[in-house]
Amino acid sequence: MDYLLSCTNYLLAPLEHPTVFVTSVVSWFSFHFFLTSVAPRIFPSFIKNLRTKLDEVGRETYSSVCTRVVAFVFTLTALVGASYVLLIAPQSVRNDFHAEFEPARAVCAWAIGYFLWDLVVCLYEGWGWGFLMHAVCCLFVYTGSQQNFMLWMGCSCLLYELSTPFLHAVAILRAVGHDSGSLFRLCSLLFTICFGGVRIVWAIPINIEFCKTLLSAVVSCSRGEACHPGYSAVLYVSYAVINCLLTVLNCFWFVGIVKGAVKILRSSSTSPKSASAVAAEAKCNLRERKRPGNPTPAPSPTESPQISPRARR
Repeated sequence: MDYLLSCTNYLLAPLEHPTVFVTSVVSWFSFHFFLTSVAPRIFPSFIKNLRTKLDEVGRETYSSVCTRVVAFVFTLTALVGASYVLLIAPQSVRNDFHAEFEPARAVCAWAIGYFLWDLVVCLYEGWGWGFLMHAVCCLFVYTGSQQNFMLWMGCSCLLYELSTPFLHAVAILRAVGHDSGSLFRLCSLLFTICFGGVRIVWAIPINIEFCKTLLSAVVSCSRGEACHPGYSAVLYVSYAVINCLLTVLNCFWFVGIVKGAVKILRSSSTSPKSASAVAAEAKCNLRERKRPGNPTPAPSPTESPQISPRARR
Protein backbone atom coordinates (compact mmCIF):
# COMPACT_ATOMS: atom_id res chain seq x y z
CA MET A 1 0.00 0.00 0.00
CA ASP A 2 2.84 2.36 0.85
CA TYR A 3 4.44 1.57 -2.50
CA LEU A 4 1.22 2.37 -4.40
CA LEU A 5 0.85 5.61 -2.46
CA SER A 6 4.45 6.51 -3.28
CA CYS A 7 3.84 5.86 -7.00
CA THR A 8 0.68 7.99 -6.94
CA ASN A 9 2.47 10.89 -5.26
CA TYR A 10 5.27 10.54 -7.81
CA LEU A 11 2.95 10.75 -10.81
CA LEU A 12 1.00 13.68 -9.37
CA ALA A 13 4.12 15.62 -8.34
CA PRO A 14 3.99 18.07 -11.31
CA LEU A 15 0.52 19.18 -10.18
CA GLU A 16 1.82 20.32 -6.78
CA HIS A 17 3.48 23.31 -8.46
CA PRO A 18 1.53 23.49 -11.71
CA THR A 19 2.37 26.94 -13.07
CA VAL A 20 5.45 26.07 -15.16
CA PHE A 21 4.23 22.56 -16.00
CA VAL A 22 0.82 23.72 -17.27
CA THR A 23 2.41 26.64 -19.13
CA SER A 24 4.79 24.24 -20.85
CA VAL A 25 2.07 21.78 -21.86
CA VAL A 26 -0.15 24.54 -23.25
CA SER A 27 2.77 26.20 -25.02
CA TRP A 28 4.01 23.16 -26.96
CA PHE A 29 0.60 21.82 -27.94
CA SER A 30 -0.54 25.31 -28.93
CA PHE A 31 2.62 26.02 -30.90
CA HIS A 32 2.29 22.75 -32.77
CA PHE A 33 -1.39 23.41 -33.49
CA PHE A 34 -0.53 26.89 -34.76
CA LEU A 35 2.10 25.56 -37.16
CA THR A 36 -0.03 22.73 -38.52
CA SER A 37 -3.51 24.31 -38.60
CA VAL A 38 -3.40 28.08 -38.16
CA ALA A 39 -0.30 29.09 -40.12
CA PRO A 40 -1.64 27.63 -43.42
CA ARG A 41 -4.64 29.96 -43.11
CA ILE A 42 -2.58 33.03 -42.23
CA PHE A 43 0.19 32.43 -44.77
CA PRO A 44 -1.53 30.36 -47.47
CA SER A 45 0.87 31.19 -50.30
CA PHE A 46 4.01 30.54 -48.29
CA ILE A 47 2.74 27.26 -46.84
CA LYS A 48 1.48 26.12 -50.23
CA ASN A 49 4.89 26.75 -51.79
CA LEU A 50 6.56 24.99 -48.88
CA ARG A 51 4.31 21.94 -49.22
CA THR A 52 5.03 21.84 -52.96
CA LYS A 53 8.76 21.97 -52.32
CA LEU A 54 8.54 19.23 -49.69
CA ASP A 55 6.57 17.02 -52.07
CA GLU A 56 9.11 17.57 -54.83
CA VAL A 57 12.03 16.60 -52.62
CA GLY A 58 10.08 13.75 -51.00
CA ARG A 59 12.01 13.53 -47.74
CA GLU A 60 9.66 15.12 -45.21
CA THR A 61 6.00 16.03 -44.87
CA TYR A 62 4.77 19.42 -43.75
CA SER A 63 3.59 17.85 -40.49
CA SER A 64 7.02 16.39 -39.75
CA VAL A 65 8.68 19.74 -40.44
CA CYS A 66 6.30 21.39 -37.97
CA THR A 67 7.23 18.78 -35.39
CA ARG A 68 10.90 19.48 -35.97
CA VAL A 69 10.37 23.22 -35.53
CA VAL A 70 8.69 22.66 -32.15
CA ALA A 71 11.51 20.34 -31.05
CA PHE A 72 14.10 22.85 -32.27
CA VAL A 73 12.56 25.70 -30.24
CA PHE A 74 12.24 23.58 -27.09
CA THR A 75 15.86 22.51 -27.30
CA LEU A 76 17.04 26.11 -27.42
CA THR A 77 14.95 27.07 -24.38
CA ALA A 78 16.05 23.96 -22.47
CA LEU A 79 19.73 24.58 -23.18
CA VAL A 80 19.48 28.18 -21.97
CA GLY A 81 17.52 27.25 -18.84
CA ALA A 82 19.71 24.30 -17.91
CA SER A 83 22.94 26.25 -18.48
CA TYR A 84 21.69 29.06 -16.25
CA VAL A 85 20.78 26.63 -13.46
CA LEU A 86 24.10 24.80 -13.59
CA LEU A 87 25.96 28.11 -13.38
CA ILE A 88 24.10 29.44 -10.34
CA ALA A 89 23.40 26.21 -8.42
CA PRO A 90 25.17 25.99 -5.05
CA GLN A 91 27.47 23.08 -4.28
CA SER A 92 24.89 21.50 -1.98
CA VAL A 93 22.56 20.94 -4.93
CA ARG A 94 25.31 19.26 -6.92
CA ASN A 95 26.15 16.81 -4.13
CA ASP A 96 22.66 15.93 -2.89
CA PHE A 97 20.10 14.09 -5.06
CA HIS A 98 17.30 15.39 -2.85
CA ALA A 99 18.36 19.03 -2.49
CA GLU A 100 15.70 21.68 -3.13
CA PHE A 101 16.42 24.33 -5.74
CA GLU A 102 13.46 26.10 -7.30
CA PRO A 103 15.15 27.32 -10.53
CA ALA A 104 16.19 23.75 -11.34
CA ARG A 105 12.74 22.41 -10.57
CA ALA A 106 11.20 25.04 -12.87
CA VAL A 107 13.48 24.03 -15.76
CA CYS A 108 12.63 20.36 -15.23
CA ALA A 109 8.90 21.17 -15.08
CA TRP A 110 9.29 22.96 -18.42
CA ALA A 111 10.85 19.75 -19.79
CA ILE A 112 7.97 17.60 -18.47
CA GLY A 113 5.45 19.56 -20.50
CA TYR A 114 7.53 19.15 -23.63
CA PHE A 115 8.09 15.42 -23.21
CA LEU A 116 4.37 14.93 -22.67
CA TRP A 117 3.81 16.59 -26.05
CA ASP A 118 6.67 14.52 -27.47
CA LEU A 119 5.04 11.29 -26.27
CA VAL A 120 1.72 12.19 -27.88
CA VAL A 121 3.41 13.07 -31.18
CA CYS A 122 5.44 9.85 -31.19
CA LEU A 123 2.28 7.80 -30.70
CA TYR A 124 0.12 9.76 -33.12
CA GLU A 125 2.59 10.19 -35.96
CA GLY A 126 4.54 6.96 -35.49
CA TRP A 127 8.14 8.03 -34.97
CA GLY A 128 9.41 4.56 -34.07
CA TRP A 129 10.39 2.61 -30.99
CA GLY A 130 13.58 4.56 -30.25
CA PHE A 131 11.98 7.97 -30.00
CA LEU A 132 8.95 6.55 -28.20
CA MET A 133 11.21 4.96 -25.57
CA HIS A 134 13.10 8.22 -25.23
CA ALA A 135 9.91 10.18 -24.65
CA VAL A 136 8.57 7.72 -22.05
CA CYS A 137 11.85 7.53 -20.13
CA CYS A 138 12.36 11.29 -20.11
CA LEU A 139 8.81 11.91 -18.98
CA PHE A 140 9.26 9.47 -16.09
CA VAL A 141 12.64 10.85 -15.06
CA TYR A 142 11.68 14.53 -15.13
CA THR A 143 8.44 13.87 -13.28
CA GLY A 144 10.54 12.77 -10.32
CA SER A 145 12.31 16.11 -10.33
CA GLN A 146 9.18 17.75 -9.00
CA GLN A 147 9.73 15.89 -5.75
CA ASN A 148 13.16 17.51 -5.53
CA PHE A 149 14.88 14.41 -6.82
CA MET A 150 17.91 14.52 -9.11
CA LEU A 151 17.49 18.19 -10.03
CA TRP A 152 21.17 18.72 -10.78
CA MET A 153 21.40 15.57 -12.89
CA GLY A 154 18.16 16.43 -14.67
CA CYS A 155 19.47 19.82 -15.79
CA SER A 156 22.81 18.27 -16.75
CA CYS A 157 21.02 15.77 -18.98
CA LEU A 158 19.26 18.58 -20.82
CA LEU A 159 22.68 19.67 -22.02
CA TYR A 160 22.87 16.35 -23.88
CA GLU A 161 20.44 17.99 -26.31
CA LEU A 162 23.23 20.22 -27.64
CA SER A 163 23.31 18.28 -30.89
CA THR A 164 19.52 18.38 -31.42
CA PRO A 165 19.22 21.88 -32.99
CA PHE A 166 21.79 20.91 -35.62
CA LEU A 167 19.99 17.64 -36.30
CA HIS A 168 16.71 19.40 -37.02
CA ALA A 169 18.43 22.14 -38.99
CA VAL A 170 20.06 19.51 -41.22
CA ALA A 171 16.76 17.66 -41.67
CA ILE A 172 14.82 20.80 -42.57
CA LEU A 173 17.49 21.95 -45.02
CA ARG A 174 17.43 18.55 -46.66
CA ALA A 175 13.64 18.58 -46.74
CA VAL A 176 13.57 21.73 -48.85
CA GLY A 177 16.36 20.57 -51.14
CA HIS A 178 19.23 22.58 -49.68
CA ASP A 179 21.40 19.56 -48.94
CA SER A 180 24.57 21.23 -50.12
CA GLY A 181 26.32 24.47 -49.47
CA SER A 182 28.19 25.94 -46.53
CA LEU A 183 25.26 26.16 -44.10
CA PHE A 184 24.27 22.53 -44.60
CA ARG A 185 27.83 21.28 -44.26
CA LEU A 186 28.37 23.39 -41.14
CA CYS A 187 25.20 22.11 -39.44
CA SER A 188 26.08 18.52 -40.39
CA LEU A 189 29.56 18.84 -38.98
CA LEU A 190 28.35 20.45 -35.75
CA PHE A 191 25.70 17.77 -35.32
CA THR A 192 28.23 14.96 -35.64
CA ILE A 193 30.73 16.60 -33.29
CA CYS A 194 28.12 17.52 -30.67
CA PHE A 195 26.42 14.12 -30.70
CA GLY A 196 29.61 12.14 -30.34
CA GLY A 197 31.30 14.59 -28.01
CA VAL A 198 28.37 15.25 -25.66
CA ARG A 199 26.23 12.10 -25.72
CA ILE A 200 29.07 9.59 -25.92
CA VAL A 201 32.41 10.97 -24.75
CA TRP A 202 31.11 13.31 -22.04
CA ALA A 203 27.81 11.67 -21.03
CA ILE A 204 28.76 8.00 -20.62
CA PRO A 205 31.27 8.55 -17.74
CA ILE A 206 28.70 10.78 -16.01
CA ASN A 207 25.99 8.16 -16.45
CA ILE A 208 28.24 5.44 -15.04
CA GLU A 209 28.93 7.48 -11.90
CA PHE A 210 25.21 8.26 -11.64
CA CYS A 211 24.35 4.55 -11.71
CA LYS A 212 26.98 3.80 -9.07
CA THR A 213 25.47 6.41 -6.77
CA LEU A 214 21.97 5.08 -7.27
CA LEU A 215 23.02 1.49 -6.66
CA SER A 216 24.85 2.57 -3.50
CA ALA A 217 21.57 4.04 -2.28
CA VAL A 218 19.83 0.74 -3.12
CA VAL A 219 22.42 -1.21 -1.08
CA SER A 220 21.95 1.16 1.86
CA CYS A 221 18.17 0.70 1.74
CA SER A 222 18.49 -3.07 1.49
CA ARG A 223 20.67 -3.12 4.61
CA GLY A 224 17.87 -1.60 6.60
CA GLU A 225 19.04 1.98 6.50
CA ALA A 226 16.22 4.45 6.00
CA CYS A 227 15.66 5.63 2.45
CA HIS A 228 14.87 9.25 1.78
CA PRO A 229 11.21 10.02 2.72
CA GLY A 230 8.93 9.24 -0.20
CA TYR A 231 11.51 7.12 -2.02
CA SER A 232 12.36 3.45 -2.14
CA ALA A 233 14.97 1.07 -3.49
CA VAL A 234 12.58 0.24 -6.35
CA LEU A 235 12.58 3.87 -7.49
CA TYR A 236 16.37 4.09 -7.37
CA VAL A 237 16.68 0.90 -9.43
CA SER A 238 14.13 2.26 -11.94
CA TYR A 239 16.24 5.37 -12.47
CA ALA A 240 19.39 3.28 -12.91
CA VAL A 241 17.66 1.05 -15.50
CA ILE A 242 16.30 4.05 -17.42
CA ASN A 243 19.74 5.65 -17.40
CA CYS A 244 21.21 2.47 -18.89
CA LEU A 245 18.46 2.23 -21.52
CA LEU A 246 19.03 5.78 -22.68
CA THR A 247 22.78 5.26 -22.80
CA VAL A 248 22.31 2.16 -24.96
CA LEU A 249 19.90 4.10 -27.19
CA ASN A 250 22.46 6.85 -27.72
CA CYS A 251 25.10 4.28 -28.56
CA PHE A 252 22.71 2.64 -31.04
CA TRP A 253 22.10 5.98 -32.71
CA PHE A 254 25.80 6.78 -32.76
CA VAL A 255 26.62 3.45 -34.42
CA GLY A 256 24.15 4.36 -37.17
CA ILE A 257 25.83 7.74 -37.55
CA VAL A 258 29.28 6.17 -37.81
CA LYS A 259 28.09 3.57 -40.32
CA GLY A 260 26.63 6.32 -42.48
CA ALA A 261 29.87 8.27 -42.37
CA VAL A 262 31.97 5.20 -43.20
CA LYS A 263 29.66 4.29 -46.05
CA ILE A 264 30.00 7.66 -47.74
CA LEU A 265 33.76 7.71 -47.21
CA ARG A 266 33.98 4.43 -49.11
CA SER A 267 31.62 5.57 -51.82
CA SER A 268 33.00 6.10 -55.29
CA SER A 269 30.26 8.56 -56.24
CA THR A 270 31.36 11.45 -58.42
CA SER A 271 29.71 13.96 -56.09
CA PRO A 272 29.84 12.48 -52.60
CA LYS A 273 28.36 14.22 -49.63
CA SER A 274 30.54 15.03 -46.68
CA ALA A 275 30.86 12.39 -43.97
CA SER A 276 29.28 14.71 -41.42
CA ALA A 277 26.29 15.31 -43.70
CA VAL A 278 25.72 11.59 -44.07
CA ALA A 279 26.08 11.14 -40.32
CA ALA A 280 23.27 13.60 -39.75
CA GLU A 281 21.25 11.92 -42.49
CA ALA A 282 21.73 8.54 -40.87
CA LYS A 283 20.32 9.86 -37.61
CA CYS A 284 17.36 11.43 -39.40
CA ASN A 285 16.54 8.24 -41.29
CA LEU A 286 16.65 5.65 -38.52
CA ARG A 287 13.08 4.79 -39.36
CA GLU A 288 11.36 4.95 -42.75
CA ARG A 289 7.76 5.88 -43.37
CA LYS A 290 5.85 5.19 -46.58
CA ARG A 291 3.58 7.77 -48.13
CA PRO A 292 1.10 6.81 -50.87
CA GLY A 293 3.12 6.12 -54.00
CA ASN A 294 6.28 7.57 -52.53
CA PRO A 295 8.40 5.83 -49.86
CA THR A 296 10.02 8.48 -47.68
CA PRO A 297 12.13 8.33 -44.55
CA ALA A 298 10.44 9.40 -41.36
CA PRO A 299 12.13 12.09 -39.32
CA SER A 300 12.82 12.00 -35.62
CA PRO A 301 11.00 14.53 -33.45
CA THR A 302 13.70 14.72 -30.83
CA GLU A 303 16.96 13.31 -29.84
CA SER A 304 17.32 11.64 -26.69
CA PRO A 305 18.27 13.49 -22.46
CA GLN A 306 18.97 11.24 -20.80
CA ILE A 307 16.23 10.77 -21.67
CA SER A 308 14.13 13.88 -26.15
CA PRO A 309 14.46 13.79 -25.15
CA ARG A 310 13.70 13.66 -28.14
CA ALA A 311 16.59 13.78 -27.38
CA ARG A 312 12.62 13.32 -27.71
CA ARG A 313 13.14 14.09 -27.79
